[in-house]
Amino acid sequence: MTISVKDVDVVVIGGGPGGSVAAAALAKAGRSVLLVEQRRFPRFHIGESMLPYSMGLFERMGIADHVASQGYVIKPGAEFIVRDAVFRIPFADQGPDRHPVTYQVERSRFDAMLLQNARDQGAMVLENATVTEVLFDDAERAEGVRFQFGGLTHTVTARHVIDAGGRSSRIAKQLGLRRINTKLRNVAVFRHYKGFDEDNTPGHRGDIQIGAHQDGWVWAIPIAEDRISIGAVTARSTVR
Repeated sequence: MTISVKDVDVVVIGGGPGGSVAAAALAKAGRSVLLVEQRRFPRFHIGESMLPYSMGLFERMGIADHVASQGYVIKPGAEFIVRDAVFRIPFADQGPDRHPVTYQVERSRFDAMLLQNARDQGAMVLENATVTEVLFDDAERAEGVRFQFGGLTHTVTARHVIDAGGRSSRIAKQLGLRRINTKLRNVAVFRHYKGFDEDNTPGHRGDIQIGAHQDGWVWAIPIAEDRISIGAVTARSTVR
């Protein structure tokens, strides 16, 4: 693929939900947008349980009906288990102006859908492309990026640069801004299991279940009719 564009209004680094939503919104508003994503979608990711706030965001983006048509698991609440105590937060009880449900999503499908929406809104999306440098002018203002794509190095200038790379933030790495919170040096062990039957669980259908114990916490998230995401979070020192 030949990269003919050399200058855009906005470069977005990262094609996860944050980057895809930003690119879609800006392209829809008439801005020229280049989104650079280092991986090929769909790709595996955890973080499958959404909050009701997301429903309003889908409405503002104009994709609420499309999201609803994807067959994601409906999430009506959250259940918390601490020792022998169990309590539930039903979203329908959170007030008249709140959305009563949200979704549990398989991130590979969900993130690919959002990335495609950015394309549909007019953003140029490059996958398997890696930003190697954010360019700054003499006033230390970001003015573009340099990236690898198709075995070649490309440079694109921009009025604005959005780094939506999360933990892989190019700007944070380049400027030495990343800081480690030593109190949160945790690790997660997780897996998806098939053959799941939610009728055999003691909780409410579609809920996320979160359990706490002395060494951390665990999650159980139904992400499809026959699939569940299970994970455990604990201090790094616990598993060493």
